Amino acid sequence: MSCECYQLKSIAKTRKEHRCEFCGEIIPVGSPAHMESGKIDNWDGFFRRYCCDRCWPLTDEFWEYVDGECGDPISESFACFLMSENPEMYREIFGDDD
Repeated sequence: MSCECYQLKSIAKTRKEHRCEFCGEIIPVGSPAHMESGKIDNWDGFFRRYCCDRCWPLTDEFWEYVDGECGDPISESFACFLMSENPEMYREIFGDDD
C-alpha cells in the first residue's frame, strides 16, 4: 500500500483532545503529538490520525512489521505487534498480558 500524498506534522501542544490511533489513549489538550494525514492509493477517502509521544518511536517498526498494511482499528494490530516484538512496552501501554 502506498500513499498518493502524505503529510506528517509534529505538534508541540495540541489545541484539543485527540485519541492516539496506536494505543487508543487520550492525548490531552496541551500535550505533544504527531499527526499524519494523506490519501492512500486505490482508496476513496483521506485519512488523518494522531499518535502520542510514547507510541511515536515505535511506529516505523510497527509499519515494517505489518508490511505497510493494517486494517482498522490500528490499536489491535499495534497491540499484537508489541506483544510479539516488545512485551515490556506492551505491558507498559496496555497493562498485564495475563
